[in-house]
Amino acid sequence: MEPNCAVNLIAKNPVFKEAGIRVGVLVGDDSSTIAAVQKETQVVEKWVDTNHNTKNFNNKLYLAAKKYTFLNHGVIKYLKRCFSYCIVQNKNNVPNGEWCKAKSNLNYIFKALPGGKPFQCAAWSTDLDVLLASQVAKAAQIAPGASSQQNESFNSMCAAKASKRMHYANSYAHHVRVSCAVNTKNLGSSHLCSI
Repeated sequence: MEPNCAVNLIAKNPVFKEAGIRVGVLVGDDSSTIAAVQKETQVVEKWVDTNHNTKNFNNKLYLAAKKYTFLNHGVIKYLKRCFSYCIVQNKNNVPNGEWCKAKSNLNYIFKALPGGKPFQCAAWSTDLDVLLASQVAKAAQIAPGASSQQNESFNSMCAAKASKRMHYANSYAHHVRVSCAVNTKNLGSSHLCSI
């Protein structure tokens, strides 16, 4: 979401003010948006979008693969899966590391890693620690397991009903088309029969 749109929606929304609604949490991955909102209004907590965070983690692994040849597609897929499991299985539980089976079993076989053994490269261990430390630093924002998927789904519906390339914005048709997207999201496609 664009920072100015978020400020108008959250801090300057007349409907919210009239109803006494205060937004307490904003889910997303854009730091400029939360910074703009916090500048204009009361403290709004930021939660990290799980999908965006996992994609970002995955992209950093692929960047590291340029440096470490043993980080092939299968190994990266395995690390991403472990990372995702860690987040999902410890939802709302920030200081938790019990999901790791290898901690308690020294003979644990890592099925997706080369030779079934843990990584041996000290440089990679350091780089992985740095990557994971960046996740630990925002653990409280990641732990809720938040997602902006519903917003993205609604944006897609609006784009399908009121395409930018057709420029409906200057006509009454735009209002009707966006309203149709809202009804589709809230009521399903059954509302189309009553139009």
